[in-house]
Amino acid sequence: MQDIPLSNKSVSTLKKLIQNEDDKDSYFIHKRNSKRGNLNHIGFTKDFNQLIQLVLGKEFSTHSFRKGLITQMSMNGINPKLTQALMSHKNISTTLNYYTPTIEDVRECLVR
Repeated sequence: MQDIPLSNKSVSTLKKLIQNEDDKDSYFIHKRNSKRGNLNHIGFTKDFNQLIQLVLGKEFSTHSFRKGLITQMSMNGINPKLTQALMSHKNISTTLNYYTPTIEDVRECLVR
């Protein structure tokens, strides 16, 4: 499972949801594929992807944001090992595979 950086408010909301202290009907998170009723990361990801696609379009997913973040971090000169740690990738090659420079990025690099 991958780590997802969350704000304190998000963590608090998820804890309430997991501990059944909040009304689940107001959230898009469901307890799919779970015999004991615990929050399931697979169901969370599916629901979150559905929401992203509803708002942004079918070509977007949680991985779109990971790819964009990794590319932006690389373009800002952040050490790939720090990016790897943030994304919880075991191999640096996985992190580097997410990096997709545009033709403008390549041209800008040549001009420097």
